[in-house]
Amino acid sequence: MRKDRSLVRSGQWWDHKIPPLIAAAVLAVLPATDPNGLQLFADLILFLITAVGVAAFGHVVNDLADIKTDELAGAPNQMAAVSNQTRAAVLAGTVACGLLPWIWLPHTAAALSLLGIEILLLLVYSLKPIRLKDRAAAGVLADALYAYVVPPLLSIAVFTQVAGISGPGWAITLTVGFWALLMGLRGILWHQVGDIAHDQRAGLSTLATKIGVTHSRRILGVMVIIEFAAAALALIVVSQGTGESWLPVFGLGYVLYRIFQMSVLWSEPVHLRSLRHSGGRIRFLGFVLLNEFVEKWLPLAALIAIALRLPLMWFAVLLYVVLFENAAVEFLRRDLAALPDALNRIAHEGKSRANIRRVAAARKALVAAGPALVTAEIRNRCRWVFVVCGPEMHTETLRTAVRHLGPLTSLEIWVVTDSTRNVRPIDPEGID
Repeated sequence: MRKDRSLVRSGQWWDHKIPPLIAAAVLAVLPATDPNGLQLFADLILFLITAVGVAAFGHVVNDLADIKTDELAGAPNQMAAVSNQTRAAVLAGTVACGLLPWIWLPHTAAALSLLGIEILLLLVYSLKPIRLKDRAAAGVLADALYAYVVPPLLSIAVFTQVAGISGPGWAITLTVGFWALLMGLRGILWHQVGDIAHDQRAGLSTLATKIGVTHSRRILGVMVIIEFAAAALALIVVSQGTGESWLPVFGLGYVLYRIFQMSVLWSEPVHLRSLRHSGGRIRFLGFVLLNEFVEKWLPLAALIAIALRLPLMWFAVLLYVVLFENAAVEFLRRDLAALPDALNRIAHEGKSRANIRRVAAARKALVAAGPALVTAEIRNRCRWVFVVCGPEMHTETLRTAVRHLGPLTSLEIWVVTDSTRNVRPIDPEGID
């Protein structure tokens, strides 16, 4: 149903979709030897205006096409309650916002072709008779293309012209496009899984409704591993193609810090065993690791990189920090306050592990030495006695105690029990 892309949640759209376009634009400009800071800043503002306009156009078209299906599913639709005149005015406003900036933006054949593909995809995704939205795999592919693949490629096409340099080349285009495609496919299929009840009620035929939740999650669990590898490859290829050697190092540093965040700073730490299951991989590798990198870390890093060369772009960095969710603000707001406690826990855990190793070494030495000698009198009147019966947890505790105690004592080990009440028979090994 994809109501997450409706205007109702445009704030989330703003934070999720605009930052990757900024990152693509700035990375496209970085290889230029002498970029014009003022022109770059102005064109970046114009491009964001057209991006918002085109996206809003897609939202409005989607809502208009979904009025009946949303009514059947009980989903909200902002276009349902307004008049035809208001609908036409809103649609015209989005078209003007999306197209007018191109009077000033570089309108090369490549840029205009990608813009046309984006608008075409938005239309055929929602409108009949094609309406790819109801065509399972085709709908998933179209959504991934118009939301994740075409926009960054359009951004690159525009800003290589702004910087007066040649295009990025096939290697960068293919690796970045493949990474973006996998991210888009994961995003739409995961949302379809969440919307499956609404879509079935509305009679929509999505990929998730056709193959089911189990198969969808299994596919996504494998896809996100490939996506992670594609992201690493894309950073390497882009760094080699642009000369920005800091990109792979930055990516590796991000992964290490993100693992530190998840395992130490979070109130509920993430354990590696959660990645064994498809749900854990989808959530943490996909949305927590990869999406956060593209949406909150890479754009800010790219802006800082260009600002170090063009001081005017520090104003763009400031605007970005104020307008968008980003890693710097999150660090100051959350991580900085949590760091002292986290470092304290790490120190205590280190001491605990050292104590455990010392105890284990001492026990190993005791076992190697064997039980201490005792007199016959002590042996005749002293013994170890356990009283155990009932649930399995008690008999399992007994087995553990006997296994560890046996090598350290020459006294007999006795067990008092009621075998008729034991859920699991007592293991006689080591018991006298």
